Amino acid sequence: MKKEDFLLVIMNSSQKVMMRSYGNDVICLDFTHGINSYGFDLATVLVLDDKRDGFPAVFIISNRQDSVPLTIAFEAVKEHVAIKPEVLMSDDTESFYNAWKSIFGESNKRLLCAWHVDRSWRRKIGKLNIPKEQQIEIYKVLRCLLSETDEDAFEVMMSEAVRRFEENDLLKEFGMYFKDNYSKRAKIWAYAIGNGVELIQTCFWRACTKQ
Repeated sequence: MKKEDFLLVIMNSSQKVMMRSYGNDVICLDFTHGINSYGFDLATVLVLDDKRDGFPAVFIISNRQDSVPLTIAFEAVKEHVAIKPEVLMSDDTESFYNAWKSIFGESNKRLLCAWHVDRSWRRKIGKLNIPKEQQIEIYKVLRCLLSETDEDAFEVMMSEAVRRFEENDLLKEFGMYFKDNYSKRAKIWAYAIGNGVELIQTCFWRACTKQ
């Protein structure tokens, strides 16, 4: 950390209890950007409580988003709670994941937050030089992929989507983006991989949209 950097970690007694009680189940790491005019970002560590609602157990406020301040923050958290979550969910940046892994160790399963996946898709689609109707159609295809729970149906839908992107000259660039970033890693974002992923994604989707 540089002299001019800022880092504040907040975990009160109630949050500590929640982290100890539910932190070995599922942890979601989420960044909220642009919350003030000072260049600070808010990182939130959420757990799933007994009602399967997302509960903010730790707040991290910093002017940096890389793994350095996050590692320091997680070290401070570990002084009060020792946990090893079964599932770690985050956005698609490595800073959160690497920082958490270096302090708490690797979880049994890593997932990408569906809310962040959806946002990345919408942003990429919005940059395509195609009619709005076509953008909406592509987004519907991706949302169907995301929410499909039957694995066999998902595989068929994925193959069809990739083929469709590759065969359309206007969508080839998007097809390469989707193939490199998502179709090869479907097991960490698609509901169809099973094992309670749909429930986890739905719970944290609600939590993210409330922020």
